[in-house]
Amino acid sequence: MSSKTLVIFLATTPYGFQNTDTALRLAEAALTEGHRVRLFASADGVHVAQAGQRGHVTAYAHAGDMRTRGLTEGSLVPGCQIADDAIAANLLAAAHATLVY
Repeated sequence: MSSKTLVIFLATTPYGFQNTDTALRLAEAALTEGHRVRLFASADGVHVAQAGQRGHVTAYAHAGDMRTRGLTEGSLVPGCQIADDAIAANLLAAAHATLVY
């Protein structure tokens, strides 16, 4: 089986919905199977990339949504990349599959 790229677009809070936990479990399973995973956090989903969260993940965090929620680059887990709409569009265009939560 050849490696595929999965993009997970996460817009829900880490603790408010089961969605976040499901998305992270699917990401781990895809990585275990040898696939590439790109997680793009937007809206309240940017909190999943915040340092100190349970089960943090390296992700792309939307810059505008971070500012709206009072987050800065220093408040994110190491390795998290701050991104804009153009980066999100490029990730989605290059994906073999996309999940939206």
